[in-house]
Amino acid sequence: MEVHPAAQLFPLLEAGELEALAADIAANGLQQPVVLDTDGRVLDGRNRVRACELAGVTPDYSVYDGDDPVGFVVSANIHRRHLSESQRAMIAARLATLSDGVRRDRQGASIDAPTQPEAAAMLNVSRPSVQRARQVIDHGVPEVVGAVDRGEIAVSRASTIAKEEPEKQREAITKAHVSHNSGVSEWYTPKEYIEAACEVMGAIDLDPASCRTANDVIGAARFYALEDDGLSQEWTGRIWMNPPYSQPAIGSFCKRLVESYMSGSVAQACVLVNNATETAWFQELAAAAAAICFPKGRVRFWHPERESAPLQGQAVLYFGGHEEHFMGAFADFGFVARLP
Repeated sequence: MEVHPAAQLFPLLEAGELEALAADIAANGLQQPVVLDTDGRVLDGRNRVRACELAGVTPDYSVYDGDDPVGFVVSANIHRRHLSESQRAMIAARLATLSDGVRRDRQGASIDAPTQPEAAAMLNVSRPSVQRARQVIDHGVPEVVGAVDRGEIAVSRASTIAKEEPEKQREAITKAHVSHNSGVSEWYTPKEYIEAACEVMGAIDLDPASCRTANDVIGAARFYALEDDGLSQEWTGRIWMNPPYSQPAIGSFCKRLVESYMSGSVAQACVLVNNATETAWFQELAAAAAAICFPKGRVRFWHPERESAPLQGQAVLYFGGHEEHFMGAFADFGFVARLP
């Protein structure tokens, strides 16, 4: 179907997120109709159209006949999506340069695209952020633009990268991806994963790589923070572990978990890590685990000030004798399987 230019202001869902939406539509039906303009173009809901195609469901439609389609699209999506300031700045920059004739009043007369200050106000971002986003869009290579659109890198950093030659930009964004996955920043596990782990194990006795803020959600009877040096402490009972993703820490924590489980001091465990199947630490985990879940899309880790999805997919590995229970509890998150 033809898409209204305003609908393209917001980024498309990634493959995992689209598949999750399609699965939900297949199970529960389309909850919100696709909105068309009076010319039959998709104004709001192009992700729903794609998901319906995957699910084999015919979408429902409604028609917008107002005089501000851009304002409608922005209003509908800004409240529906969890977008960072950098993502909103990119949208505002594109909004300020929409081609003439995209916005029309009821009589069909063209309305000028909003100015940068107006677009900034609509998206609740600063004008300097919009200007930096314009720099990224005009001069950034696709890898840099896409990284900001997906919320993987701040627009301020991307605008600096965009001043370099294309090859240097690609090199810089690759390094930024590695840095983002380095485990330096603390990101905490979403509540729904903890609830599923508790359903399987009954409770969490220990989180060996945590902090007080994270444990407000995890609710472990004991936890070791960075200053406690969890690797030097006793590990017993039922464990939840989302280890630091930096090297060599992640390898050390995974090795300790496997050793503690094999020795019998750890009765059950759920481990949330990147699905880095090529690494030695992931291979060691998988060789000892009883079952595994590969979530659809990327886990949206949380932080007291913001939410973030990492740059690659994740896996939850289960250690213990209740693998069937684990597969049932985690099936809603994605693909589950028993490990030999």
